[in-house]
Amino acid sequence: MNIAKAASVLGISLSACKDKQYIEKAWKQSLVKVHPDKCTQANAKELAQQVNEAKDVLLEYFFPQTEEDLANDTKRQKEEEAKASFKAYADKVFSDWDAGEAQRNAQRRERYAKNRKKRPEGARVHRKIEEYEEGKALVELMKKFVKESFLATHDGYVQVNTMAAAFEELKPGMTTLEKNLFQRHLKKLILQHWTSARYVVYKKQRCYCGLEFKKK
Repeated sequence: MNIAKAASVLGISLSACKDKQYIEKAWKQSLVKVHPDKCTQANAKELAQQVNEAKDVLLEYFFPQTEEDLANDTKRQKEEEAKASFKAYADKVFSDWDAGEAQRNAQRRERYAKNRKKRPEGARVHRKIEEYEEGKALVELMKKFVKESFLATHDGYVQVNTMAAAFEELKPGMTTLEKNLFQRHLKKLILQHWTSARYVVYKKQRCYCGLEFKKK
């Protein structure tokens, strides 16, 4: 491709080719029109190649590269190749690590499933009241305790430990399972019945603000 043809492809005159930026601007504008991703013509790829070739012809003719330019281009190309090579190496390292980590996780899960100790039957039945008749009765007693033992107040508070001690007076000889049940369901029952109460940690103790015990 000669320079006249190249200038025609980019739609500029030869007199305008003395400006390097003008050539590059015309190349960009022409390439946008014929780029295969945007142009619907069947020969869009060939047209884009012509536009690129036209730019190279004009720049090489009007702005020939010096030895320094060629050296810089070679240096830049080597740097890009080195970056691409390092990226490919890093991607492979991380890919291998991910695959190894997935395998190690699978082995850990397998060991955990193999060595996991099964809880004895009934060890945590307090979490399922519907499967624990004694638990149902205890919760009903807790509801009565929560409803009848407290008064709403603006500046009062009651510690959870004090509540537990008072409840044990109603039901002496509570088992560990029953104590766990009490601790698990107390907060829900308190906040359901006493909507103005707030659960807080006060002086390193779990408390319910806005409540006080009824005076006997």
